Amino acid sequence: MKAWRASGGNYEMTRVLLSVAAVALLCCTQAMASEGEQLAWALFFRPMCDKHIDGFSSKSKQAYERLRLRHAEAFAGYEANHDAGSAPPADAKPEGQALEQLQSVCESALDFVLNDGNPPDSRLATPAQTWNLFMSALRSGDKDTLAICFSPDARPKYMQPLRAMTPAQLAAMANDFLTFDLTSLSMEDFQEGVVRTADGTAGTVLFVRSSRGWRISQL
Repeated sequence: MKAWRASGGNYEMTRVLLSVAAVALLCCTQAMASEGEQLAWALFFRPMCDKHIDGFSSKSKQAYERLRLRHAEAFAGYEANHDAGSAPPADAKPEGQALEQLQSVCESALDFVLNDGNPPDSRLATPAQTWNLFMSALRSGDKDTLAICFSPDARPKYMQPLRAMTPAQLAAMANDFLTFDLTSLSMEDFQEGVVRTADGTAGTVLFVRSSRGWRISQL
């Protein structure tokens, strides 16, 4: 985290934010990241998320307060050891790819603070169940459930166009997926799937597992 230092130029700010955000995504989104690492990044990026991501502050304020009560010792340790100068300055406005990275980081932080202490989502117990939930949400036009099906870091990329679609368009998208199968490419927290569409095109779906269950990271 101490890699950040405020600079006079927007180009340098963007370059450093991208590198820091990339590391944050690894920590915040992977199942092997410790709870302490996820908490640290959620606190580290909170000022920028509050400032630049619409709705982040209102959605997360009470969750952060609950988090402080649940992890009082970790909060105290972070605040005692945190170098205020290492954090991205909240007033530094990210643009382009830096903003996209920040959106993914903030979505991951929000997912962590809102779900801390919650049990896994039974609907996401396996990649196949997640795909079935995704298809059901497409057919019903349930965009909130669609969002749940994506890993937090992938959510901004995929949900932006999906939220702009009508229920009829979402249903048509579901009907275009003819088959879904899991491939042999899998690890403990990763699974590949393949889908085939009505025009005969085959595409890859990647799933990652976190404390909430299996979610789509690439479609």
